[in-house]
Amino acid sequence: MRTLIDGATAGMIGALTVAGWFLMLDVDRGQPFATPALLGAVLFHGARDVIPAGPEFWLVAEYSLFHFAAFLAFGVMAAWLISAAEQEPGYRAGVLTLFICFEVFFLALIGIVSAAVLETLVWWRIIMANFLATATMFGFFSTRYPGLSHGFRAQLWRHEQVASVHE
Repeated sequence: MRTLIDGATAGMIGALTVAGWFLMLDVDRGQPFATPALLGAVLFHGARDVIPAGPEFWLVAEYSLFHFAAFLAFGVMAAWLISAAEQEPGYRAGVLTLFICFEVFFLALIGIVSAAVLETLVWWRIIMANFLATATMFGFFSTRYPGLSHGFRAQLWRHEQVASVHE
């Protein structure tokens, strides 16, 4: 039960981080909620090159439900893997792999679905959003699973020692 609650919490933290990042960028451009409206139009209504004129509430709501559900599922999956990694240190590589895949997945998905959306959202903004989400989620997980960050530091230290011996 702890893993489920921690995963859901981390997922919501990540989802809010990404939503806040894009809301800040949209407000700065004078178009609040333009990003979730655009993504909703593309993912659920087949829009390819058409950018909604305004943030239609139903597009924002549809995409937001998808966004939060996806982060909830990712958070639970990550919590399960992190919990397993505390018991079996060999799973730490799986944790890193999961978070790296998370970084790449959305960028690749948008690029495949619509090049116009990728141009509109700008690739570095997507990468930054995913990086911020990863950092906040990992920060939360490291408070709940202290062995996680300690294990990564110890593993990194051993790697540096081995590398210096070989030099």
